[in-house]
Amino acid sequence: MGAALLRNPDRLVDILTSLVTEVGVPNSVPISVKIRLLEPHSDTIGLVQRLCTTGISRVTVHCRTIPMRPREPAIRDVLSEIASVCHEAGIECFANGDVKSRAHAEELIEEHGVDGCMIARAAETNPSVFLPGERLPWLDVAKEYMRTAVRVDNHFPNIKFCLLQIIPGKTDLYPLISRSKTARQVCEILEIPYEPPTPRMEEKVAENVGSRVIQKAKSSSTVEAAGGGGSIKHRGKKRKERGVGAHSKAVPKQEPQQAAIVI
Repeated sequence: MGAALLRNPDRLVDILTSLVTEVGVPNSVPISVKIRLLEPHSDTIGLVQRLCTTGISRVTVHCRTIPMRPREPAIRDVLSEIASVCHEAGIECFANGDVKSRAHAEELIEEHGVDGCMIARAAETNPSVFLPGERLPWLDVAKEYMRTAVRVDNHFPNIKFCLLQIIPGKTDLYPLISRSKTARQVCEILEIPYEPPTPRMEEKVAENVGSRVIQKAKSSSTVEAAGGGGSIKHRGKKRKERGVGAHSKAVPKQEPQQAAIVI
């Protein structure tokens, strides 16, 4: 259902054009779109060419066709050509699908000329994939996640869901976490102290979180979310050296936020 608009490109183009005209330009908010691949690949190129006329700032390509499931490997044969089409129009191109780590993202950026990569499932499994070098051991990540979740009084069903993405299913911990009912039980299973926030701590946490949100809104966005995920941006050549921004009048110089339509 999420990819239904790909079967109606006229409506998709109308929606994006309206978003850019009525939301993006008046509020200095860049509009981006995330698509899957069409078959044959020439149809993907034709669609991207149309999307580039709408005034959007970025195209993110999930390198799978509409019916493909996550277990099927991503298709990257047409990615370089898509990036070239985007750059000719002066907009960015991001890649998504089976991006395993920061190092892997940097390899794809170099190989296909995209401006960045979006990481989703790998980040749910181990958020340390965004760090340079090797990812941290899953048990260290699980414990640090749990400490943070307790400190900010996160909703327990969400705590449990996230931990079950981090902890491998074949370990002895997995069924124990799966049967847990409270955050205190989880801390006991992970052998870490249960330290819930006091009322004063809750106020401080809320204040710190609010400050970070405000600061992030003021700065350029480097993370694009779609079903849980983040993106690693190209840090090498300047935009204009890659052909990005040369022809796009709708993209503001500063990007306080990134509004995305996910297809």
